[in-house]
Amino acid sequence: MDYVVVSLGGSILVPGEKDSEHISAIAGLMRSLCKELHLVLVCGGGKVARYYISTGKELGASREQQDELGIEITRMNARLLQLALGKEAFGSIPRTVEEAVREARRGKMLVMGGTVPGHTTDAVSALVAEALGGLPPRPNALKPLDPRGTLDAISQSAQVMPTNDLILTVGPVFQSALGRILNGEAP
Repeated sequence: MDYVVVSLGGSILVPGEKDSEHISAIAGLMRSLCKELHLVLVCGGGKVARYYISTGKELGASREQQDELGIEITRMNARLLQLALGKEAFGSIPRTVEEAVREARRGKMLVMGGTVPGHTTDAVSALVAEALGGLPPRPNALKPLDPRGTLDAISQSAQVMPTNDLILTVGPVFQSALGRILNGEAP
């Protein structure tokens, strides 16, 4: 079975309205995909992380401390998705790339957030993909993605591995389901 590492932006995962319904819809999509793929889902922090980082900065937090605040929010977002996934996902949130790779190889869907100050969750996704033997990340996978961007931008930033057949099979499913989720419809 192939590995697919998905970087879910925090603002895509938790848009600020009907969050539990939105997270449940994303979890449903991921459940349907995990029957044929090993999924690793890396969750970003979104606007909640940006709020904490900004507030921390105003209180005199160092850059590293600001990053640590953001990392904790990514892990909280990961925990929300993990709760929605239930028994299909591992019960703990990995704190390192090495821990994530070890757990992913055990076979269940893995959900995680950030790891260390200085690494974005997109960078974490690329590191996990590389450690699992995936393709080198595309350069635009490491750029921030505007959650209001087009589906093409979202699909171009995805790190899918390792075969073209897998990309041709999963890509349209992700694009279609994500479009329905972003439009407030069931996947």
